[in-house]
Amino acid sequence: LVVECAPLPASAGPGISFAVLGGNLMAAVHFVLLRESKKGTLQAAAARQLAAEVERAARRAALDVEDSGEACAANKSRNKQIVAKTSNKMGIVVPYDKQSQIGYRKLEPSGKALRKLLDRISAASPAERMQYQAELDELINWANIANDESDFGASLQLGIDLLNHQPDFTSQAAQVLETTYMLLNRHPFEGIARRIGYLAGRT
Repeated sequence: LVVECAPLPASAGPGISFAVLGGNLMAAVHFVLLRESKKGTLQAAAARQLAAEVERAARRAALDVEDSGEACAANKSRNKQIVAKTSNKMGIVVPYDKQSQIGYRKLEPSGKALRKLLDRISAASPAERMQYQAELDELINWANIANDESDFGASLQLGIDLLNHQPDFTSQAAQVLETTYMLLNRHPFEGIARRIGYLAGRT
């Protein structure tokens, strides 16, 4: 999938959201150019011309430029596998056994309630911060327990939502995600999380 990111609305708090552009790079570029061509700007005509050129190049490469946007086949397939929502709008995909319910468990707070807790931590005085931070530490502890019981999705969801907030939580997010990606055998992402943690520790 090719995606683009944009800041979350102010009402949703800090962070970004992702939107799917296409199932391949040519489809994504074609989608963006067509979108630009409909805006009525000075670049609209050039965008239409480029879109036509991209379409011809894609046809020669046997790529489908119509396989674009949120409705593209790859995104539809992925959406069927999502087990939980995340603040970046992509959700998480992990191995999940519906019969045994192993692979994911819901931790609280999550979603909007988690973001409110993170907001309180960021805005708190030093004395209050300890109290709110204790709530987050307990949540991370529950995520570690979920990992021990093979519910890796719980900590993946938490780590992503921590990362998609204020920079205050980057180090904790990186620690959670590095462990989770290791357990999920997603080693390239494990390395990225480790690097994020290293860079966060230097600031």
